[in-house]
Amino acid sequence: MIQAITPAPQAASYRRAVAEQQQALAKKILENPDVESLTSFIGVDGTNITLNSRRMLINLKPRDDRSNTSREIIRTIQSEVANIPGIKLYMQPMQDLTIDSTVSPTQYQFMLTDPNPSEFAEWVPKLVDRLQHTDS
Repeated sequence: MIQAITPAPQAASYRRAVAEQQQALAKKILENPDVESLTSFIGVDGTNITLNSRRMLINLKPRDDRSNTSREIIRTIQSEVANIPGIKLYMQPMQDLTIDSTVSPTQYQFMLTDPNPSEFAEWVPKLVDRLQHTDS
């Protein structure tokens, strides 16, 4: 299975930019011979918090019934959907053990939390400042 997100601009028209683009994307993904089916979610639900949120779960055929790995399928799908205007697709394969189920445009995410608001307010600016002045 592959998880995917397809973020839309916040000012996007729900019907045109959000729903129609997602349908065009789903149709193209389903043409891939290694894809069994997919589920598409648009708008607010348990995971999506805004109307312009879009995500998919792409179900692959069993490994013995397909010739490509999930990573190869992701690369193929990326090239196949690249010409669909106004939509970007970010995918990652699901694993047997997933620490975080969030899919994002980047491979890694960093989250800083603290139950103490004053401590949080003190350390966030220090961390941001340090990150901005770190040599790559």
